[in-house]
Amino acid sequence: NPVILMKRTLFLMLTAWGSFAGLWSQNAPALMAGSRLLTLEECINAALKNSLTLQQAQLNEQGARFDATAAGAAFLPSVNASSGYFTNSGLVVDPVTNTVSRTGLSSASGSLVASLNVFDGFQTYHNYRRAQVDAAASALRYVSGQYEVVLNVSLSYLQVLLAQEAHKVAQEQERLSLRLVERAQKIRSVGSGTPADVYQIQAQHARDVQRAVTTQNQMELTRLALFQAMNAPVDLTAEFVVPSGSNETKGTAVLLSSPIAVLYEASNERQPSIQVAQLSVRSAFHAVKAAKGSYLPRLSVNGQWSTTYSNLDLVVTGQQTLPTVVGYWVNPLDPGQRIDVYRDFTVPTGTATKAFGNQITDNVRQFVGLSLNVPLFNALQVRNAVQRAELARVGAELNVALSEQQYRQTLERAQLDAKAALAQYKAAETAAQSSKENVDYAFARREEGMLSAYDYSSAVNTHLAAVSEVLRAKYDWFFKRKVLELYVNGLPVDELDSLGK
Repeated sequence: NPVILMKRTLFLMLTAWGSFAGLWSQNAPALMAGSRLLTLEECINAALKNSLTLQQAQLNEQGARFDATAAGAAFLPSVNASSGYFTNSGLVVDPVTNTVSRTGLSSASGSLVASLNVFDGFQTYHNYRRAQVDAAASALRYVSGQYEVVLNVSLSYLQVLLAQEAHKVAQEQERLSLRLVERAQKIRSVGSGTPADVYQIQAQHARDVQRAVTTQNQMELTRLALFQAMNAPVDLTAEFVVPSGSNETKGTAVLLSSPIAVLYEASNERQPSIQVAQLSVRSAFHAVKAAKGSYLPRLSVNGQWSTTYSNLDLVVTGQQTLPTVVGYWVNPLDPGQRIDVYRDFTVPTGTATKAFGNQITDNVRQFVGLSLNVPLFNALQVRNAVQRAELARVGAELNVALSEQQYRQTLERAQLDAKAALAQYKAAETAAQSSKENVDYAFARREEGMLSAYDYSSAVNTHLAAVSEVLRAKYDWFFKRKVLELYVNGLPVDELDSLGK
């Protein structure tokens, strides 16, 4: 099921970042009292609930399901009822008595018509199958939209964490440089040192204050971007759970060292773009079959029940019997004598319009029949429709090849990015450790007055740059590793259904 496969992919992103949820880092005690604590899962839930794009995709998915239901209902017979009441004047023909009248006519009619498609060249079947495929593709696009929300929010979340740690480093360095300013001022107050030493360390402290302000602004900007990705009101006092296990490399060696062909074969069927492209080919196949069905005859069964009322349909309300001369006979004994012959005739003495209920019953008409429609020539409309459907099918097949090519290239880039990020992270850690030892040594020498303020400031700046690079490389590696795992792996989706609810 393509929807289940896509949900597995989405759930992988959540579980891959599971170390975020409910975990506290060593910096957790520093959180402000009463501040709001958010985990990645909570941010993702909020984004899934608030995304207008997802709501539109969900509406499209529901519409596609409705279309599939309607296409399936096309196998059922159609039954329609109609009725009407009419007043006519001038020369009219009574629909009941079929007589001509100039006195006007009031009539009513009702009918029940049923029709059942027996054979239509399998067009109904293929339209139904196509609607089912389109509904599956629409559901897949909705889940793919969820995947994009998860990925965007996760990236924004990591940027917030990076900005938070950078700000903490800047604050710590600001406090350290302030201590050095105070010490330099004390040394100067007792007549030791030079004014240049005080000015130099004050300038370093000013730069550290500036760096702290810059990181504070960057942290607020990243938080703003995260809340905007969640489509939620901005809360600049919120705190976010810091990941533990960001440095883990266990289990990724296989992903980094495996040939792309192996990773591709193991994961290409789980990619939403490929799945949607494959479904499009199936949809195009049924579209071609439905178009070709127009070449074949159509056979249907039709039936109708109808009745009519007319105010000119009269019934006798009274009658009498009258003797009437119908001829004569000649007396054979007296040929000159003719004797009249009488016969009794019953004649109406009054009429009235036949009752409505009686007319509805007496005027019923009904029929059942077969209808066969054989297409002979339709100005090449069917031929053109079939050719366009065939062209769309070829285009869908090319789109599958294009999607597979793009995914292979994406996978190649993801693996290469992960390798480069890991190498960069290890190199940054080594450089940071060296700069840490250097700045500790410089601090001790500065405390002893054996190192100039300029040299110490240079060591501090080098260390800050190294620490910042470690932070950037750590989260870059963490994110790119999870993206590579997301492409390759798949997990159960039992917990996915609770998201966004």
